[in-house]
Amino acid sequence: LFNGALHYETIPESHIVKPTPQPTTDVPTGAQIKSITTTFESSVTYAGNMFDILARDDIEISSIAFNTYKTDEIPIKLYTKEGTHRGFDKDISQWTLVASLSVKGMGMGNPTYLPQGAFD
Repeated sequence: LFNGALHYETIPESHIVKPTPQPTTDVPTGAQIKSITTTFESSVTYAGNMFDILARDDIEISSIAFNTYKTDEIPIKLYTKEGTHRGFDKDISQWTLVASLSVKGMGMGNPTYLPQGAFD
């Protein structure tokens, strides 16, 4: 279960800069920022969430938010794993830690965002 928001950017294939033999200053344009958001209403009391992302195109996750009842500083650890999370929920050796920080919880029903650049 995931109770939060995931924001991501897509770059259409027609806007992908193709490799060139010489350096260029061309940059991809036409990226679209999209999001997947839940209702932020929950009685779930889990201390973490796992979910799979299957994308048709390359995506870059630009921000992530979660739901918490807390309104003080809370420690956060964000992990990624290539492939499915199923069957690996109890095997930390298969995961890569991409962020370890503290954030101020915004309370139940309000998105608590990881700060920009927390998992670059």
